[in-house]
Amino acid sequence: IIELCMENSQSTCIISLFAGVAPVMLKELNPDALACMVNKCGSMNPLLLETIKKCYQDSRIDYNLQLTRCLIKLGKLQIFSLCRNEFFTFFTDERCTFTLMQQKSAESIFQMFVNSLMDHSEKFILEFVSDFLSYLPEYSTPYLLHILSFFIKHPKFTPQRFQDSESYEEILTCIRNWNTKKLFVTQGESESEEKLQRPELSTAHV
Repeated sequence: IIELCMENSQSTCIISLFAGVAPVMLKELNPDALACMVNKCGSMNPLLLETIKKCYQDSRIDYNLQLTRCLIKLGKLQIFSLCRNEFFTFFTDERCTFTLMQQKSAESIFQMFVNSLMDHSEKFILEFVSDFLSYLPEYSTPYLLHILSFFIKHPKFTPQRFQDSESYEEILTCIRNWNTKKLFVTQGESESEEKLQRPELSTAHV
């Protein structure tokens, strides 16, 4: 019903309907409907913003993965900037709650996010990547190396792209330093490390 109302530009009545409810109620919507509300009503809507934050904090992992996928497809990257604490905490999986299958899904969705991110301004990209690095745990894991490689291997994440070369180099240095801390020694990690090796990470840029 909500999706049908949104498709017919009836977002005002939907927001009015939910205006008096707590974010926990909106969390009961399926992720597609919630993403549709964000798309039609805007990322700045305080009720929706708080709901998205609550989802990343305590909704089911599969629900959050689907919600993220929907928001990316709708081009709503601003919502991730506004709730970056919850977004980064979820995707870095600091509590190690992702199953292997969920990790694969998270990697695929995060790659979609990075692809969309690289179409934004230099300032937005550098700030987002820098903030993401601050949420990484002390030691690397195969999963984190994989999602980090999506930034480093992206064809638009190059020195030529960024006029703010100092911030760009600081990010590369941070990645190199973090990548030297090893928690696991596995084939998966070795493959991830190879992904992180590119000309922009060579000693020529140190």
